[in-house]
Amino acid sequence: MMFDGFENARKALGSEMSGFVGAFGFDEFEDRMCPMCKTHESDIKETGVVGCVNCFKVFRDTISRAAYKIHGRLEHLGRVPQKIVSEAEKEREIQELRVKMQECAAKEDFEGANAYKRKIEQIKGEN
Repeated sequence: MMFDGFENARKALGSEMSGFVGAFGFDEFEDRMCPMCKTHESDIKETGVVGCVNCFKVFRDTISRAAYKIHGRLEHLGRVPQKIVSEAEKEREIQELRVKMQECAAKEDFEGANAYKRKIEQIKGEN
């Protein structure tokens, strides 16, 4: 069988997998199925692996509950590469300038709106 290696690895993990599976809290659930890949909720319980991207939508509550039990939170707190941080900061600044530009335009302060527009173009040109 093609999946013998995976099955052997899963059995070898034994107690490590049981800790992961226990986090899912599967005592009482309806065995839902992903309409895209046909993965069942019980399959995720057994393997700890989802079948496709859509599974994260279909089983969101189950996966979130397991992640919270394992990690104690649902948001990522790790490090982010500096390039991504600086890009996010630039995007945030551009959004703030757009709001100010729209406020100026609403007040018919077109010179002020144009100044904000130039600042936005300058920031975008730095990328």
